[in-house]
Amino acid sequence: MIPDTGPRATDIYSGFFVSNPSGSLRQGDNDKHRKFGGSVLKGLFGDPIQELQDDLTAIGYSVGSSDGDFGGKLHYGILAFQEHSFAGGRGKSPDGKVDFTTAAMIKSVVAKVPSLRAPRQGDYELNEAVSQTA
Repeated sequence: MIPDTGPRATDIYSGFFVSNPSGSLRQGDNDKHRKFGGSVLKGLFGDPIQELQDDLTAIGYSVGSSDGDFGGKLHYGILAFQEHSFAGGRGKSPDGKVDFTTAAMIKSVVAKVPSLRAPRQGDYELNEAVSQTA
C-alpha cells in the first residue's frame, strides 16, 4: 500500500473535519443516529462511517459489514491500518480513532486503487498492454 501524494481535501468523510478539524471519528459513532466524534451532529450530511468502512474494505481490511456503525471490527481494522501506515513513528501512534491524519492517509491509499479513482493518463495504455500480453 503506497499512499498517493499531495494535499488532502478537508471535506473528506462528509466534511466531518471541516467542522471538527481536531475531532476524530471513533467507536460508538453511527450514521443512522448522526453521532460523529462522540456527539450528535445534525448538520453533517452523508454517511462518513459507511464511507470509511467501504474505503477500508476496498484496500483490504476486514471491518465487518458496511452498515454505518463504528463497532469493534471497524475499530480493530483502523488500528491495523494505523499500525501499517504509521509504523516507526511516521505521524501518530495507533489509537483506533480516525483523526484527519488517519482519514487523509486512508483516502491517499484508496486513491491508488485504480478501480476506486478517476482514470489517470497512462492507465488505459498500461491496462491494454497487460491484457494483450496475457
